[in-house]
Amino acid sequence: MGIEQQSLAETLSFTSDVNEVENAINRLFPERQIERILFIHPPDTPKGLFDFDTCKRRCYPHYPPYGLMVLASQARVAGVEAQIIDLNAVLFDGCIGAEDEGGFDYDALVNDAITAVLDGFKPNLVAIGCMFSYSHYSFKAACEYVRACAPKTPILVGGVHITNSVASPVTAEIFFRDIKCADLISLYESDMSFRDL
Repeated sequence: MGIEQQSLAETLSFTSDVNEVENAINRLFPERQIERILFIHPPDTPKGLFDFDTCKRRCYPHYPPYGLMVLASQARVAGVEAQIIDLNAVLFDGCIGAEDEGGFDYDALVNDAITAVLDGFKPNLVAIGCMFSYSHYSFKAACEYVRACAPKTPILVGGVHITNSVASPVTAEIFFRDIKCADLISLYESDMSFRDL
């Protein structure tokens, strides 16, 4: 569960009650100030489907996390420090650098990269994006790992997968039941509205 031990669905409940939303944000950010945001782009390929040889041959596609780059830019314009971890790049670099599959540890690479930035950067907010449903399980693992390492740091989730997941009550219920550690959600294009958070 999130910081207040209350699920995102329970906190916001798709309500249009501005006071309820305002109260939820005040609980997460009592001083109403965010100084540092860590943006995390989880691996596109979940651990169970990741193939070392395919990666070693450089046959996996690797797209820059453009959406997170835009949001980080908007944060910087607002005077907020922003850092991005592209966990695809972390995995690809780790795979290319490993002599063989025995020297490659998917979980250690991902978790160590997250831990290093959480410890060094000390963000006030962690924003985790997910573009594709295919990446849901690596997205979920990143959310849960951040919550375990930084239990008091708010987690915001967003991206195409998240927006599509909450588009209908049926899929929203499934999503909220599965992603319990998210405190905030950003829907649709949020490059301009993100600055108002």
